[in-house]
Amino acid sequence: MLKTGWKPKRTIVIASWDAEEQGLIGSAEFVEENAERLKAEAIAYLNVDTTLGPLAGAGGSPSIAKLLFQTANAIPANGFGGVVVAQKTLYQQWLAQTESYRLSNATSGTIGPDHLLAVLGTASDFGAFCHHLGVVSANIGFNLPGAYGAYHSTMDSIMYSELFADPDYISHVTTGRWWGLLALRLADNAVLPFEFSTYALVMNDAVASFEAALEVEAERYPGVDAVDFTALRRAIGNFDANVHEFHEKLGELQPGSDLSYWNDKLMYLERHLTLDSGLPHRDWYKHVVFGPGFYDGYGGTAFPGLADGIDFHDSAQTIQAHVDDVVKVLDGAAEFLLSK
Repeated sequence: MLKTGWKPKRTIVIASWDAEEQGLIGSAEFVEENAERLKAEAIAYLNVDTTLGPLAGAGGSPSIAKLLFQTANAIPANGFGGVVVAQKTLYQQWLAQTESYRLSNATSGTIGPDHLLAVLGTASDFGAFCHHLGVVSANIGFNLPGAYGAYHSTMDSIMYSELFADPDYISHVTTGRWWGLLALRLADNAVLPFEFSTYALVMNDAVASFEAALEVEAERYPGVDAVDFTALRRAIGNFDANVHEFHEKLGELQPGSDLSYWNDKLMYLERHLTLDSGLPHRDWYKHVVFGPGFYDGYGGTAFPGLADGIDFHDSAQTIQAHVDDVVKVLDGAAEFLLSK
């Protein structure tokens, strides 16, 4: 494409991080050192970690889910190992691979209504971008059905991959196609391809699960179920209404419209889901809607500050204080979305 004269309309930065297994040090230090610029200019972060295997997988912010599905449906299925795949596109293959657990409702840690995307935890270098800064993020790649012996060993090298693991670079090529198409659309689409309509569904499901968890918790810690989620449910409803109004207006744009206003809203809304003071038990993590689980950092959870409050057996008053903070964040984000 470059040889034909193409240039991206938005800057694409490609990075390789050091010290991932030592605590995501390379990416976290980069994010902290460049925080102000990233908050001002970063549109999205696309992460690739494991690319070896037949099983498609992705996690991400709900706002990028639709783009992940569209791009996966635009590239061929992954024929890892020379296997003939029944499905034509990667998206169709992905649906087929995950059908059994979705039908059995084994969807914990995934984002509805499709339950294809995982909630981002801190399993890889996307953590600092999405949870510390509020940058829309996605993690894509492939895995094997079980662990493979070379994983995290000195044998896990390019030589191993070329000789044994993926000698024809089949899953690597599929990953490259997927990542490349994602980057291309993020860089060149006139309107940023983000969509926020599923946030309310995920948040309401999380509130229901927290209410149930607090009822159980009250058997050991009487009174903790006194937390009132009424204001939070109202804030979620208000946020959802503003999201739908925003997308309705966005769909009515006429050719030649000034898109900067709309793109700013699409780009910065995720930032408005962060709390400057951070989560009560982990103030480095700022995103109040999604974050890593405290005891399962690899996995993600909705409303991580509330999950922490239950895990740490906080009092009803302490949990309520964070609920009230989340309400303010959601109200502020909803107001930002429709502000002039």
